[in-house]
Amino acid sequence: MKLKSFILAALFLVGFATMQAQERRGMNANDRVERATAQMTKQLSLSDAQVAKVKAVNVKYAEKVKALRENTQDRTQLRPEMQKLRKAQEAEIGQYLTKEQADKWATIKAEREGRREESRVNRDKRRDAAKAKGKTSPRQNSAGAAKRGKGDYTQKVQKRTERMKETLNLSDEQAKQIEAIYMEYGAKKQAAYQAGTEEARASVKEMRKEENKAVDAVLTKEQLQKREELKNQSREKRAAKKQKMKTQRDEAIEQN
Repeated sequence: MKLKSFILAALFLVGFATMQAQERRGMNANDRVERATAQMTKQLSLSDAQVAKVKAVNVKYAEKVKALRENTQDRTQLRPEMQKLRKAQEAEIGQYLTKEQADKWATIKAEREGRREESRVNRDKRRDAAKAKGKTSPRQNSAGAAKRGKGDYTQKVQKRTERMKETLNLSDEQAKQIEAIYMEYGAKKQAAYQAGTEEARASVKEMRKEENKAVDAVLTKEQLQKREELKNQSREKRAAKKQKMKTQRDEAIEQN
């Protein structure tokens, strides 16, 4: 009995972790439920009756997890509450699995943990090697700059303005005005990020809208049309890249 409880705990620890990872990748609740259920169906050879029951439970707890995340103000309380939900989900689905299915999932889990441990070890080795050479990651560098209040947006503004001048054929006066707009809002956005509050960070979205509106006011009708075309092209490229990455992740999950 203890062995089966341990195996089921391992099963749902992986299942919950998988759903959380999918959430970070931008999948919605329905996508996560479908993916998690399909994965269990394929790897454990669930019957149609088991699939229906497992999916129903997954839907139920996906909704509970979503509500918990939305309503939990104290993030330190999120982990223990998530653990409670996992145990409850474990208890509900456990009754639908045979011993053979639970044993098989324990083997799959052990193989995954082995790959994760290997990846973790390799990552630590690379980090230690980088530290030995006096290097830091881009994230560490940017975080340090923000902490010191030395985030430099001036160079980015200049490059951004130069690109616009070239692609939209701006006049010198237009380029001067647009650079001034970018500098003004660059300072505002930097201050918001350095404030570190949710409210300040949320205000950045509105700042971007105001910034774009101010820039649009400087452009001619033809330049506005050209700018919109370039934006659409950029969106299409990002969407294609995102879809490619999603396909690669889905294939990797299926292979695992």
